[in-house]
Amino acid sequence: MKKLRGVCIAAVFSAVCSQPCWGGAIISLELQTGGTYDYELLVTTQAIAVQPDQDIVLSGLSGVTNAAVSLSLASGASAGPTCTGLTLSTVTSTSVTLVNDGGQCFYLGTYGTLEVDSSMTTAGVVDFSIQTPGGFITGTTSGPVSSVPEPAAWAMSLAGVAALGVRYCLRRAA
Repeated sequence: MKKLRGVCIAAVFSAVCSQPCWGGAIISLELQTGGTYDYELLVTTQAIAVQPDQDIVLSGLSGVTNAAVSLSLASGASAGPTCTGLTLSTVTSTSVTLVNDGGQCFYLGTYGTLEVDSSMTTAGVVDFSIQTPGGFITGTTSGPVSSVPEPAAWAMSLAGVAALGVRYCLRRAA
């Protein structure tokens, strides 16, 4: 009975996704503990399809030292009967890439956890892209970034130093 239900669900998704599947897909930071960042794949409105060798990429990260994929993303069981799941393809200090190793995967709902370990504990804006048969779904989420001060902070610091310099000069002139 479960197998028949899975085949029916796959058939419905195939019909729905015969055209480009965009859906409301995001990669969402669910939890940050120190330098550990836990992400979920969240698809809210229409299923998205990810074909074999298509990927999901988080980029613009900083200080990445390791990454791991939860069983619910890696097994593919909840993404369709032919989906073998997502595995880590590449981990660099600035990006993490997951790839579909086989079978067509359909995502609708909340899936798994991608855990990213970083030497950085400052969260900032990072990019994601999800490759689908219809093109790329792109967006931003929070993630580890270097703790470089914002331009406004630099301007405030320089203004403070300038004010101290003026004060020093005025005292010496008096």
